[in-house]
Amino acid sequence: MAKRNRFANGPGLSPSGKLAVGSLVVAALCFTACDESGEAGKRPPVNGTQLAENVRVLESNTQMQLDGVAIGAGNFWEEDYFQSDGTRQKGLTAALFITVTGDPAKNQNLRVHPGEELDLPGYHITVVAVEARRAALQIDERPN
Repeated sequence: MAKRNRFANGPGLSPSGKLAVGSLVVAALCFTACDESGEAGKRPPVNGTQLAENVRVLESNTQMQLDGVAIGAGNFWEEDYFQSDGTRQKGLTAALFITVTGDPAKNQNLRVHPGEELDLPGYHITVVAVEARRAALQIDERPN
């Protein structure tokens, strides 16, 4: 007869204990990525400014789901970057991790700064602001 492994459900956690821990993790993620209405990605103001309806805020280490596109944010730090007119500027930047459903060739890992514009399948994104742990993105839908 085989000896039963007392750690089969993980050390010290019963299946119901794992469910409770999992529920707490989901609640914590929603708390950090949702506003009072429970809508992920909306958390005005940024830099003391109220944001337009089509602006969404991504906190560090969270991900926003659009139709066919997921955008994650992280790795916020200050560095030199070039604006679209070629002017060198020092400021906060962020990494955006873009995943396109059904087309992995379009997945991207980018460093972005305020004013930068991105074209993704179905969307035009403008980086409105980058703060120490969050980025504000203006999201405009466009036909494919």
